[in-house]
Amino acid sequence: MREILPDICAKARDSQHITMQQLIEETGMPEGTVKSFFAMTGKKPNVYNAGLICSVLGVSLDEYFGIEPVITTEDECQRPIKASEAAS
Repeated sequence: MREILPDICAKARDSQHITMQQLIEETGMPEGTVKSFFAMTGKKPNVYNAGLICSVLGVSLDEYFGIEPVITTEDECQRPIKASEAAS
């Protein structure tokens, strides 16, 4: 079963020794909003609140939701050519 976002964030918070108060101050969110995100009480968190919390904790929403980066033609042109590709 896939781990839920509040649990991932709780592990990140614990591993970085960030207190709930520090997280509240860093995000600028109300205490109740942050605490309900972790307790999973009340409404489902909106992406903006989850994004703020994840940003402070270094948790990637893109990774969580499986969003792959879009590679543009410009990105491809700026990518260094590997020796194995040059030989082809």
